Amino acid sequence: MNSDLVFVISKIQFGRITNSRFLEKADAVRELLRKDYPVFTDKNEMRMVEVQLGAQGQQVNETVTPIIVLTSASKDWGVRITTESILLYTTSYDTFTDFQARMRKLIEVVRKEMDVYHTSFVGIRYVNKISLQGDNSKRFHRQEFLQPELDNGNRAGSNLVSRYQTDTGWLVLNSGVTV
Repeated sequence: MNSDLVFVISKIQFGRITNSRFLEKADAVRELLRKDYPVFTDKNEMRMVEVQLGAQGQQVNETVTPIIVLTSASKDWGVRITTESILLYTTSYDTFTDFQARMRKLIEVVRKEMDVYHTSFVGIRYVNKISLQGDNSKRFHRQEFLQPELDNGNRAGSNLVSRYQTDTGWLVLNSGVTV
């Protein structure tokens, strides 16, 4: 792996599988992938809380989605499968051929077991490390656009998700802005 490449992730999104079908086939999927990804957690659901602020006030929506989370024995490869997507990620990317072979196997298992017929999104992202030695101020123009300052809160996050530490925990804002 290139020493500057630190993380690779690929996502395939497909037509939603019903929760009952997903839960019925989850053990079969785990078993078929167990040789490559033997470590799994008992976490079998993902909770997302969305808070919408508008003229009508605050509206809170909670969504619970079944999930399968698997990792390799060395924990340098991981898989997340939900009712509408597959994620494959690694910190030890070698070649695209190797990554593609793993993704093809993953797709085939999910397609066969859970009857996936339609793909709506396919993407891959390579993440490189950036050295922060020296004056790098010219590299990052308009940081305020990526994550605006909000009431002098401590910031953490990315260009899609901004996190602000508050007295009661973290406030997460999903801006949906892609630069």
